Formats: sequence, C-alpha cells, structure tokens
Amino acid sequence: MWPVLLIAQMRILAHSNRLEMGGVIPMNIEPTLTFAKKFLERLTRPSAVLVGSEHQQKARLLASLSLALVIAIAVIAPIWAIFMPSFTAAPYLALGTLGAMALTYGVSRTRLYGLGALILIGTIWGWVWLAIFMAPGPLPDRMLVLNFLVLAVMIAGLFLERRITLLVAALSFASIVVFFFVPTVPFTLTYSYVAFFLLVSILGTISSALQQHYKQRLAESEMLHRSLVAALSEGIVLHMGDGSVQACNTAAERILGLTAQQMMGRTPIDPHWYTIHEDGTPFLDQTHPAMTTLYTGQAVENVIMGVHQPNGDLRWVSINSQPLIFAGERVPYAVVTSFTDITKQKWREEALFTAQQRYRALFDQAHNGVFLLDLEGWHLEANERAAQMLGYTVAEIQRLSFSDLSAEQSQSTQVLERLLAGERFPVYERLFRHKDGSLIPVEINVELIRDGDGSPLHVQSVVRDIRERKLAEEALRQSEERYKGVVDTQTELICRYLPDATLVFVNDAYCRYYGYNRQELIGRSFLSLIPPAHQAEARQHYLSLLQNPRTEQYEHMEVTNKGETRWQEWVERVLVDDEGQPIEIQVVGRDVTEHKLAQQREFELTLEKERVQLLTDFIQNAAHEFRTPLAIIGTNAFVLARLEDAQKRQDRVAIINEQIERMVRLIEILLLMARLKSKAEMKANLSAVHMGVLAESIAKSKEAKYGSQPALHYEKPATLPLLMGIWTVCGRRLIKF
Repeated sequence: MWPVLLIAQMRILAHSNRLEMGGVIPMNIEPTLTFAKKFLERLTRPSAVLVGSEHQQKARLLASLSLALVIAIAVIAPIWAIFMPSFTAAPYLALGTLGAMALTYGVSRTRLYGLGALILIGTIWGWVWLAIFMAPGPLPDRMLVLNFLVLAVMIAGLFLERRITLLVAALSFASIVVFFFVPTVPFTLTYSYVAFFLLVSILGTISSALQQHYKQRLAESEMLHRSLVAALSEGIVLHMGDGSVQACNTAAERILGLTAQQMMGRTPIDPHWYTIHEDGTPFLDQTHPAMTTLYTGQAVENVIMGVHQPNGDLRWVSINSQPLIFAGERVPYAVVTSFTDITKQKWREEALFTAQQRYRALFDQAHNGVFLLDLEGWHLEANERAAQMLGYTVAEIQRLSFSDLSAEQSQSTQVLERLLAGERFPVYERLFRHKDGSLIPVEINVELIRDGDGSPLHVQSVVRDIRERKLAEEALRQSEERYKGVVDTQTELICRYLPDATLVFVNDAYCRYYGYNRQELIGRSFLSLIPPAHQAEARQHYLSLLQNPRTEQYEHMEVTNKGETRWQEWVERVLVDDEGQPIEIQVVGRDVTEHKLAQQREFELTLEKERVQLLTDFIQNAAHEFRTPLAIIGTNAFVLARLEDAQKRQDRVAIINEQIERMVRLIEILLLMARLKSKAEMKANLSAVHMGVLAESIAKSKEAKYGSQPALHYEKPATLPLLMGIWTVCGRRLIKF
C-alpha cells in the first residue's frame, strides 16, 4: 500500500502544473483544484532558511510524502483494526506509526529535514520488526513485510547522503539474511527475499548512478545556461503557470531594482509592481505580456513597458514573452520573459521628439520664410510664412524649384553650386518673384545641412522680406538728404560722434572752421582737433558726459596752434538706448570770438571813462589833501622855531615827518595814476584781487596802527567777487588796487 501511495504522491507533485494547464480538467472544478494546489503548496512549503533549490525540493518532497502517509494511515488504520481483530497490537502499531509520520512532517518543515528522513526510515524498520514478532499467523506469512525494507533504502537514497544510504541498505540486507538461520523458514523463501532485495538494490544503485551522472550533466548544463543568462545585459525572468516568478538573472535585478529573493513568488499582477503603458495607463492582468502568453500560448514581442523601481525611478523596457509548453499540450506550464532597458533610448526619443516639436513650432511660427531644398534645388518643405510672402500655398511651393521663385536665376544658381562646393555664404540680398509677378526684395541666409558623416543632405534657407526695410531706408536716405541740406546751410558748427569719440557726421561750417574736408573728418576722433594744451580738459569733460548722460550748454576758450585766442559756445546732447547707455553725442556750436572781443572793447572803453573820471576826482581831492599837511608843517615849523624844550621840539619834528610821509604817499599815488594812462603797463600789472582778502588786510592794518581804541568791527561776507587790480608800493607797504 505504501509504495503505491508514495508513487502517486510523487506523480502528483511532478505533474500538478501539467494536470492543471493541460486542458483535461473540467472548467467548473478548475478553481477548486487551484485552491487545493495552493493549499497543498502552503502545507509543504520548506523552511525559509534552507539555501539551494535541491534542499528545498527534498524538504518539500519529504513533507508531501509524510503528509500523504499521515492521511493514508489515518484512513487505513481503522479498516485494518476492523478486518484483523486477531492482531491486537494493530491499533497501537497504527497510532505509533501515525505519530511518527506526524513527527516526520513537522521536522521536514525545518532546516533539519534529514532528521525527518531518519525518523521515517526508523519507523519502517520498527514497523517491520514489530509486525514480524507480533502479527498473527505463521512466520513465512509475516515475512511479507520485509519488502518494506526496500522502501527504507529508497527513502534513504532520496533524502540522505550516499554513505548513510549504503548503511541503511547493509542493515536491511543483514535483516533479511538473518532468516537463513531460522529453522522454520524455508531456504527458498529467504533466498527469494534476498534475491529481490539485491535485484532492487542493484537496479536502484544503477539508477542512482545514472541519476547522479545525469544530475551532474544537468548541473553542468544548468550552470552553463545560468552563466550565459547571467552574462546577458537583457533581463530574464521565469514565470510558472500561476504567473509567479521562479528565477531571474542579474540583469533583471539591476533593471527592476529588486533582488532575486524579493522577486521570488511575485506575479505580474502583484500590486507591488507598478507597470504602465507609454500613455501612462497601468498594465492589467490580460494586457501584461507574461499573462497574455500564459492565457493564449502565443509569444509576445516588443511591448514597451514602464516599470517603477522601489526608489521611485521609472525604467522603460522592451519586453518579450515566450511560452514553455510540454509536448502534446497546448497550454504553457511556464513563460520566459526577456526585457531590455531602453530608458536612455526612451529619453533620447523623447528629447528628439521634443526637439522636433520645438523645431516644427519654430518652423511653422517663424516670422521669416523657411525653405528646405534638395541638392538639385527643388523645394522639399516650406513654412506658412514663406507661402504668404510669395502668394503660393505650401503644396504649390513643393512643386517648384528655386529658379521658379528667384528673379535672379543665374546668381542663385551660382550660389547653389558654390554652396555644394563647400563655400559658406554670409547673409545676402536677392529679388524674389511673387505669384502675381511683382518683385520682392529679400534677405537670405543659406546653409548646407549635412548628416553625421559629413555628406550633404539638403539646403536650408531663411528668407526675410525686406520691402518695409527698403522703403524705410529710402525714406531715411531722403530724410538725411534733406537734413544734410538744411544742416550744411547753417553757420553753426554741427557734428555727431560715437561714445568712442569717432566723428560720424560734420556739416560744412564744421569743416571750414577746422580746415578739413568731410572725408578727412568722418571716422576721426574729435579730440584730435583740439589743441594739445586743452585736450586733457576736453577728454575729462567728454568722459563726464558718458558717465552722466545729459544735455549741457557751456562756453569754452582755447588758444589755437597759431597763438590765437578763440571762444566757442557749445550745446551737447547725449542720446541713450533703452538701458540708459550712450549711443551718440550730438553737438552744436558757434564761434563767439568776435562777440567776446566786442564785449572786451566795450569793457575797456568803460574802464577808460572810469579812469579819466577817477583821475579828475583824484586831482581835485589831492589839491585839498596837499594843503592840509603843508598847513600842519608850516604851523609846527613856526612853533618849533620858538620852543626851547628839547622834548617838545622832538614831538613837533615827529608831526612834521608824519605829514611829510603822507605827502610822499600822495605823490606815489599821483605817479601811479599817471602810469594808468598807459594801457600796456596797465595790462601787464593787472591780476586777480579777492575783495574779501583786501578788506581783511585793511582792517588788520588799522587795528595794528590804532590798537583797540577805538574798537574796529569787521564782518567778512560769505562771498565777495574777484576784481582785476594792480599791486603797488605806497610808503613801506604793498597795497593793491
């Protein structure tokens, strides 16, 4: 009974997927079988600490076997106890076996699953020997249980090492050989058991050797395939029939951002996977390539999928799925999915698409006309602005060549030939012909577009309609002619210069004043026209204007290289741009030398009249001033002659000397006034006299002479003018007029 149950359970484990997916199960019980399969897998799941698929498979197989034996014994034991009442130990033997199988099942779920196999083998041995010694009936009949010793050897071969298997086989063989020495057991019966055991053991050994050989070959092949799969830059994932992940390579871990352990057992519809289509919608169960292949059995290729890694990064992959189908069946038992990381390619495609969209927007919305031509001059593309400018539709332009639009065909043909020869062209002007026949002046920027290896692809030309500019230029030219005609008739000196002091315009009066023609002045620095003695001052004033743009009016005096003194009156205006930076300085000036000379002559005439009046008044006052000291001198001389006291005589002499000095000063003033009649001497001695300093000097001299009595109060005004005067010596003091 036990061998039958074991083989049936192993067959169920080996072909559960095939039975489920093979199409032979009625559809109405398929959900029940799926639930039963998942429940059985949970009951036989090995310990998580086991490393290696071989150990996990052995532990699962042992758990399945022991669970099947527990169920079988629970069903068979009551029947056995009912139909064999003479075997009184049967219930106890069944309960002991049931407990041993339950213990084996419990141990198989741990990392010490090998101990469970030993418990199972020990249970078989104990059950065999207890049945031999305690079962009713003759001994030869009871020896039938010796066949189960082969099962112990098979279990040892499945779950234990080879040396333990050999030990179990040797002990089992010795247990059978013992019956050769039992008198009541026929030799032939014992011999048949020994022969059966040896035959089965030899077959098992050969099968084990072949299995080990094939297993090694399979391991080598699997290692080779694993190394090949691991070396692939393409991610590989194996999904079982229920969609769960069974295996993956290193590239899959890198692309998906998960370890192999994290991926094991997940299905494509697991909520932890966040996969999206290119439009951002999520992948559903029926749309995922792996599940589609599982449902239909058809391969799926080149599906673009976005996968969110645990850290939130979005990776784009191109995924393929290939079904794995057993021979003779239609539904796959597993699916292999392969995917390539195309994130960078996706970025490049998006960048290219964005660039194309941006270029297309610029192409369509450009203010200028844009043409794309092939290397023979036929239009490939044109924007709406080009069509509007020439009066055609875009479709009509695509049927024309450049010679159909150009009003200067020979020049345009030469440009194309030179462009294809490798020559580059600056912006140039041409005449285009409108659809109605009118001529359109345009400005063209043409360029030869090449591919990556430098081969020419097509010609691109950007065309600007310059009709308005031409009209504006003509209007400006006429305005400048009128302006030039008006300005040249002016007597004022008019010029314009740039912030670098370069003259850009001068009128005829300016040319005549400086003695140059217009060609010699344009492009020249205006500073070079100023005499060297005044250049530093002019440069400083010019830099001040640039730093603080303004309009300023001032007079300027300069001495020319010929020694002439010239006076000019200038008005300067600085023109600025939108940012307040100077762009041009406009200057209007006039020579006011004659006016200044006339003013000077008028001043000199006024001064001469004032001098004559001053002399007249002075002579009248001087006559009176001379009489006073003479009278004082005469009186003191008369008294002096009659005084005998020496001290009094000395005092009278001092008074006489003081009056004499007063007369000397008066005489010196007379002499000075006489010299004022000479204009040359007057000009030579004139200098600036600060009236405040002169008043302060007079106040101090009076204080020094008279002391504090009487008190002299002097208030110095905040501002006093400068006057032209002459220093002269009056007595022993230097005074200034």
